[in-house]
Amino acid sequence: MKSPVYFSSLRAFSDKEATTEKVRRLFDEAGFSELIAPQDKTAIKLHFGEVGSDGFISPVFVRQVVEKVKECKALPFLTDTNTLYLGVLFSG
Repeated sequence: MKSPVYFSSLRAFSDKEATTEKVRRLFDEAGFSELIAPQDKTAIKLHFGEVGSDGFISPVFVRQVVEKVKECKALPFLTDTNTLYLGVLFSG
């Protein structure tokens, strides 16, 4: 069975809909609110980024997902996974 994939371009094709609203609508279209019950601890998995990397989601968009989870009366938290390679070491 194939899983549905939801996508929304974050390019500004119109001044009538903010990109933040697109994220909120995507949450609704995917039916996430039906999967989240009040008081559920709800992980929002993302990539916090690395020095010099642009492969992460902007906090502006993450906030929209956090707010939608809160609207479900759930308890959102942000999480990431470790890398499997040696990252940049910082010296202080």
